[in-house]
Amino acid sequence: MNPPPLVPGDFNGDGAVDLLDYAAFSERMSGPFVDPTLAGWHVFDLDFDYDVDLDDLQLWRLNFTGPQ
Repeated sequence: MNPPPLVPGDFNGDGAVDLLDYAAFSERMSGPFVDPTLAGWHVFDLDFDYDVDLDDLQLWRLNFTGPQ
């Protein structure tokens, strides 16, 4: 497993949480279930409950730095 990003929700590791990361987030948003075949879903599990849902989106928005 890869180490967590330095900035929570920064999927591409560029140090910013931006629209490039949102594209990856939206592909991995699964509601109460996780598709384990989608690599990197854990980057967006910001509340550590093993899914990517609206709760994680709310936390992701707190780290959003703007468009890229």
